[in-house]
Amino acid sequence: METTRNSFQPTWWSEQHASTWERVKAAMRRDFEQTKNDFGGGPDLDQDVHDTLKQAAGVEPIPAPGTKTPPSAAELDEQQKDKRDQQSVDEGHAAFGNGEPQRSSTRPAPVSTSISSSITSPSGPPQPSFAEIESPLSFGYAASAQYKTRYPMWTPELEAKLRTEWMAAPKARQWDDVSAYVRRGFESRRTG
Repeated sequence: METTRNSFQPTWWSEQHASTWERVKAAMRRDFEQTKNDFGGGPDLDQDVHDTLKQAAGVEPIPAPGTKTPPSAAELDEQQKDKRDQQSVDEGHAAFGNGEPQRSSTRPAPVSTSISSSITSPSGPPQPSFAEIESPLSFGYAASAQYKTRYPMWTPELEAKLRTEWMAAPKARQWDDVSAYVRRGFESRRTG
């Protein structure tokens, strides 16, 4: 793969865009790493889309690289409620002489709606590194702020505009190789 720039900066890029991206980047990197785990590689960071959004907004701190996201106060309350509910069920089973209680998880598996949703399964093409997708993610994220009034959501017209801006840069990767990441960066700002 040809080496490309690490940071795409269109003509409208400002210090505000750069500052915002720096704040958001660590949360998105964690989301990317969790998605790799979801597809069979990398550590489980216990990171879901809600964690990513709270971290990106500065509402929750970003854990150190490689460490699990701690449960929020609401999640801890839910876990305690689940334990009490399970204890009641266990007591009910014992009262009716049904033998050993059947334990089941009351918490559904997390849904992956993460920034790296276009990562392929281990049997598909190689997974990109965060460094390879950072530039298109940051471009999409900044474009969301830049064009928020004219394009409140992703449209074919917006995609054509962003494609033209992207391809005007020196050593730009092909749009088809980065468009999913640009779109995900754009939409990630609007998910919260």
